Amino acid sequence: MKVKLEDKGRLKISLDVIELAEYNLTYNQIDYSLPKTRLMLNALLKQASELIEFKIESGKLLIEVFPEDTGGCTIYFTVFEKTPKQISRLTLKHRSTGIPYIFEFRSSSDMLSAIVQLYSRKEIQTIKSHLYFLKNQYRLMLYPSCGDKITTLLAGEYADTVLHSSKETAYTCEYGRLISGDRAVEIIGSSMSKNKKKVG
Repeated sequence: MKVKLEDKGRLKISLDVIELAEYNLTYNQIDYSLPKTRLMLNALLKQASELIEFKIESGKLLIEVFPEDTGGCTIYFTVFEKTPKQISRLTLKHRSTGIPYIFEFRSSSDMLSAIVQLYSRKEIQTIKSHLYFLKNQYRLMLYPSCGDKITTLLAGEYADTVLHSSKETAYTCEYGRLISGDRAVEIIGSSMSKNKKKVG
């Protein structure tokens, strides 16, 4: 296992295929909804914290998993502070085109608040997006192209979990109930904006 602190709030862990097998996992089997995946991630964070100073005392955690040619994988853990004023924006860097970022919300009010924040930014109003309902939670899938920016309000203030993997995308599409597709942010955001004007 290779551990590197790329920034104060960003940890990189690289595992080879044998190290993954020790957790009874392959890259294609990594799925946050599975207990053994969560056990592996928790174990990795614990081991890393013993080697370097990386603590998750507050804020939200973004976990990204990317495959390696050798059969292993590289995992990035990024901590976002709860106070969005400290970071105005978050740039999403794509390493695999076509894989969306999935923002998971426990309540409809948090989900709607996040969409309103996204819709308020003209550069991402029309971003490709889908909204699903899965296991009593809302999942907002965003497909940003290179250069698109998503506010940290999503990660730091509203979303409970942020996912980014082809497995989670496939799982959501197969088992989730589609509420709004293709332009969920634009459609719901526009509707919320019109209703607000009527009330006002």
